[in-house]
Amino acid sequence: GAVVLVGGTLNAPAGHGTLTVREGHLALKIRKITLDHVRADVRLEGPRLILESFSATRGGTVTGHGRYDPNGWDLALTADRLVVLDDGVSHATAAGTLRLTVDAARRRADGTIRLTDVRLPLPSLSAPKAGPTKQAIASEVTVVGLAEPDGVPDTGAPSSPAPDWEGTVRIEVPRDAWAKGADGQIELAGAVDLRLAGTGLPGIEGEFRVLRGFYRLFGVKLDLESGVVRFSGIRELNPLIDITAQRKLDHYTLRVHAGGTARKPTVSFSSDPPLEQTEIVSLLATGKTTEQLTQGERSSLGRSVGSVVSSAAVGELRKALGRRVPVDTIDVETGEDGQSDARITVGKYVSEDVFVKYGQAFGSGAGSEMGIEWSISDKLTLETERRGDGNTGMDLFYTLKY
Repeated sequence: GAVVLVGGTLNAPAGHGTLTVREGHLALKIRKITLDHVRADVRLEGPRLILESFSATRGGTVTGHGRYDPNGWDLALTADRLVVLDDGVSHATAAGTLRLTVDAARRRADGTIRLTDVRLPLPSLSAPKAGPTKQAIASEVTVVGLAEPDGVPDTGAPSSPAPDWEGTVRIEVPRDAWAKGADGQIELAGAVDLRLAGTGLPGIEGEFRVLRGFYRLFGVKLDLESGVVRFSGIRELNPLIDITAQRKLDHYTLRVHAGGTARKPTVSFSSDPPLEQTEIVSLLATGKTTEQLTQGERSSLGRSVGSVVSSAAVGELRKALGRRVPVDTIDVETGEDGQSDARITVGKYVSEDVFVKYGQAFGSGAGSEMGIEWSISDKLTLETERRGDGNTGMDLFYTLKY
């Protein structure tokens, strides 16, 4: 409802009164977000507009207040588990505060936003999509970056350049943030500061850590040993990468290390005990050394092809199960011949700091196991495990960053 009295002149109208909105809908151009159950109380005081209260829902809630006058405007928002990303592929909810202030001298944004229930797609290297990779990346950067608004009305008056943006917005991502795909599942946590200065992308400073996960490269499962994606404050989406994955095979521990930057990554191989690079690659790809490949090349290649085909089928199974089973992680493994000794492992956060996983093996190694991980603090983690044979283990880990 509205009770408004308009006075002043045609060139400078002034309103007095109140405007009330109940059960409204608000469609935002950004990512086509629609807010439901909109409630707002507005007061008009001459040339000033006071937003006394505002609230809306999209999964969670967002509330706010603000004001507008001819010299500028400011808006303060508070979110609580508000769904900010949900396009059928990615998902995220947000909680926190954000304040925007715009006047003739400055445009400023400050706040802290905590993203939870984050689910992002994990690209597959075994089945790349058609089309030039650089163009695909450029398109994403354009979407994520700060685009100039269109459809600005022309008032006929000369316009002065808009002031630059300033301020800092902190983005925090706690545990239970996953990048998932048919080839792997990776859990990330961390925080970055978006430092606004001028136009274009803000300076990005902070890091995301790899907490757990795995990735399958050409049918070979690599467990993530450690990983950091670090932003050094530069104004581009090109973080430093320091990720190590490993695979244990017989008495070898094989490692793949990814370094460099996101745009110019480097890959190196190492092993324990030490092996030549070619031997490590051969073991990772086929499970055999180059000498063994020479002696039984045909049968080895046949098994490799069978493994790739089996991995593709298992990947489809993972995607199908992931859509139907209400867990955070699900992993389906096959035996060396792609058929026997299969294993299914599922995991879920029962609270923000407690992760529970359950595994069931089939075939000759049939049995079950259950584990619990409790993150007591950022540095202290307690892990317990109970196997199907009744054996129980407990470990206390202290992590020191240096």
